[in-house]
Amino acid sequence: MEVEKPESKEIEKVLLAGDLAQLKPDQRLAYYNRVCESLRLNPLTQPFEYIVLNGKMKLYATKNCTDQLREIRNVSVDKQTHDFKPELGVYMVTTEGHSGERKDSATGAVGTNYPDKQKDFNGRWGPHPKAGEMMRGDELANAMMKAETKSKRRFTLSICGLGFLDETEIETIADAIIPARQLEQQEEKITELTPRMEAQERIPPGLARTFETTAADHGRTPDQIRDFLDALNGYVNSLEIKKMDWDKAIAWAKNQPTDNDLMGDLIPSLQQAQFKKLYAIAGKKRVSNDDLHQHVEEEFKVKSFKELTHKQFNDVLSWLETVSPAG
Repeated sequence: MEVEKPESKEIEKVLLAGDLAQLKPDQRLAYYNRVCESLRLNPLTQPFEYIVLNGKMKLYATKNCTDQLREIRNVSVDKQTHDFKPELGVYMVTTEGHSGERKDSATGAVGTNYPDKQKDFNGRWGPHPKAGEMMRGDELANAMMKAETKSKRRFTLSICGLGFLDETEIETIADAIIPARQLEQQEEKITELTPRMEAQERIPPGLARTFETTAADHGRTPDQIRDFLDALNGYVNSLEIKKMDWDKAIAWAKNQPTDNDLMGDLIPSLQQAQFKKLYAIAGKKRVSNDDLHQHVEEEFKVKSFKELTHKQFNDVLSWLETVSPAG
């Protein structure tokens, strides 16, 4: 497929207005390749990326661009001067060098205090918790190294006669939009949310039937299944079980009931829900906690509700239903 070449009027608009968004995708690709070709850069290494500033799409230089330019143009660094001004919160590095007989210099500066704003995981700007405080340790060291890198890259672009922004310069521009990174962030967010979304989906009907039959095969009664589902996540029936609760549900279904089976070991929330139900009924019947515990100890010879079997627990509930509220 032949790539459509930019028309002269559209190229003129790009050169005068500096807005690559005016070009069609194929024309933008052709323009990109033409820029790389004119500078003898390999377009496959992505020496440039797109950025939108003040509503206009432009190219900015990446590390691959300045690295290739230094090699192609025989750019050499002769001297670097460092200047730290802690009272201003600034660290500056000036790079001097040459390419052939041409000499040039450029300065790269970074703030050594925490900025007022920072980008969150989604690329949105928000207040920095340490705004105004001076960096220390590794963070200060990284800022100093960034100043050196910034100075070298700005020097390289300058001595080659190029006015492109360098990628170290765009990081602090709050309203800059980088289409490629924006797409990456969206894809990362989708990747992160997908497992959560899938976890919220309900299990297939076939698994719901598997749960019911497995529970019944292991001696679970319909009432026990209903109570379990309600305590697990407020489910009315097994068709409502979500994928995130499936492991707990099938583990409970496969567990053969024993004399000490109150399901507390597998699903603590079920135990808590049962106790709340017990105390709520006792409260309505005006049975004190002391009287409730005394009845359980005398009737079942246990010291704690946790020692009750499921059948004994239901017997306590049945006993409470027969109690007449105290006057």
